[in-house]
Amino acid sequence: MIRIFSIVCSCAGRDGATARFSDMAAGMITERAAETGETVEYECITADTVNLSFCRSCNNCFNKGGCPLDNVDDMAKIKEKLISADVIFFCSPVYIGTMSGFAKSLMDRITYYSHRFEFAGKTAVVLVTTSNNHGNATVNDIKKMLQFMGASVAYAGCAYRNGGEPNIYLPDQMAPELYRLAESVLESLNSPEKYIEKWQEQSFMYRNKMNKVAKKFSEIVGIQLTDEMRVCIERGHGNYKTLTDYVLSMKSGEKE
Repeated sequence: MIRIFSIVCSCAGRDGATARFSDMAAGMITERAAETGETVEYECITADTVNLSFCRSCNNCFNKGGCPLDNVDDMAKIKEKLISADVIFFCSPVYIGTMSGFAKSLMDRITYYSHRFEFAGKTAVVLVTTSNNHGNATVNDIKKMLQFMGASVAYAGCAYRNGGEPNIYLPDQMAPELYRLAESVLESLNSPEKYIEKWQEQSFMYRNKMNKVAKKFSEIVGIQLTDEMRVCIERGHGNYKTLTDYVLSMKSGEKE
């Protein structure tokens, strides 16, 4: 069973172009997976159904591993679905040249995932819709944020609602792109390490170095480690030279 969770950061809801892109992508993955006897479980949540508060920059997530706002809005539910998914779809329309406000707010609320590499071993897909402009720039911004969180981004692309190709409303233009998307996702599920970029490796090594120094310092002066450092140490990040090594260990069953 392949579990796909899609968060569509558009208040246009399930009738909007961004949700349409998500549904089409999931449909093609389901079709391709069925050819090898694999089944897909797909869940899509749109911004109009979510109560999401703005990050208040309290740093509680970094220091203590939790956000106090998770108790008053729907973010705890979203986080649970993100962590339990095999494939994460992060979908956004382009608003004034960049991702939607909801998309950015969501990223702000999980920014500490970038220090913990919370999405290591997971396959991610970036789906962006735009009328004409700034699609690729928005795709790249979202892709980099997910990669900082350790994700293997198998596909990142945009579809157009007016000018440009592929047009979300023209099946003949969408079909090849959806096929490429599905093939990349299925490949990443088997070999997520193929979609880890060199700079992600460098980021992983840098964080490991910081955690090692912080641990030694805390032992000398008796200062408690921040939660993000404690989690990385407990997960054994420092036992692996690269993010690829860590992801391969997860795949082989050495880690939960």
